[in-house]
Amino acid sequence: MKEILDYKSLETLVNEVFWITVPGRQNVSFKGNLKDDLGIDSLDLLDLASEFHFRFDMLSGSTDAYLLQYSTAELWMEQIYMAANDPKKRFGFFSSGSIGKPKHIWHSKQMLLKERDFWLELTNAKGILCLAPVRHIYGFIWGLLIGSKLKRAQFLKINQWHELAERANINDLIIGHPSAWQQIRTPFPHQLAISSTAPIEKNLTNRLQKEGVKGMNIYGSTETAAIGWQNWNEDYFQLLPYWSKHKKGVTHSGENFEIPDDLHWINEQQFEIIGRKDAVIQIGGQNVSLTEVRNQLKEIIGVKEVWVKSFYNNLGLRIYSYFQLKPEINKDQFERDLPAILQKLPTIMKPRKWDISHSPFNKLKQS
Repeated sequence: MKEILDYKSLETLVNEVFWITVPGRQNVSFKGNLKDDLGIDSLDLLDLASEFHFRFDMLSGSTDAYLLQYSTAELWMEQIYMAANDPKKRFGFFSSGSIGKPKHIWHSKQMLLKERDFWLELTNAKGILCLAPVRHIYGFIWGLLIGSKLKRAQFLKINQWHELAERANINDLIIGHPSAWQQIRTPFPHQLAISSTAPIEKNLTNRLQKEGVKGMNIYGSTETAAIGWQNWNEDYFQLLPYWSKHKKGVTHSGENFEIPDDLHWINEQQFEIIGRKDAVIQIGGQNVSLTEVRNQLKEIIGVKEVWVKSFYNNLGLRIYSYFQLKPEINKDQFERDLPAILQKLPTIMKPRKWDISHSPFNKLKQS
């Protein structure tokens, strides 16, 4: 059996899934007896087995891979290793679920390995520093699949950004996401930075390039994996060679994928992103629906209408809202009460600045 993921790479993924699935086990290594050493109760055991069964396609074929018949983490790892390196099985991922229920997404190993080999040839990387979660598809491809082919693969937490300068070598790929790149304060010249969840805005890439950082934006989703890439000093995205332009999106191997963004095609291989079709933006690496934010804000007592849009501050993309009040509502009192009302919203959905009036929104006057 040709190895796709080595044991060490699998341990990185298994531990991350373990920590996110079983409460209170953060940073505890997945080793030993499941109940006695790790203290996993029966419900958590079911949840954890379900996670691994899906992610490694373990229930297709032999029932030997049914994890609940084994009592130790080491026996689970043996079954996971065999499933992960079986070329006939798939890898499973979850969509973000930030604007709806998370979806189960399957990817064939043949397709993922094709992408891995493309990036290895394009970047000529010698090592990986991955700060993206490896349970998500980009952390998985760039951190695990690519990292397992290189001599140097390191996995850092987001709060370890300050260690980049001392850990990185000249030919390392550094994998992050837009909000994380905002936190960089220590220059690490000549490294190649990969933005793995959304394009980084020009003002940030310009600053990083002045510090000597080369970079690349990757375009795609959990459903498709990568579709294209864009060097920071270029205006357009380039399709990966096995994708083709299609009427409603892109296609490969006879499968068509509708793109959630409005794309402007320069030619058959190059495009630029105009914006989301469904008014979704990224804040802190998570998708946020402006439509859903507007619906939530309209529920506030005394509000007649709300207009919502995005804006940039020094930390990245944030939300602006304009409240039109009902005639009988006192504007000053509403403004005093609003901060407490907004505390009920999820953090990424809270407007960071707003205007309040009894008049409709005037787009010509609002910035």
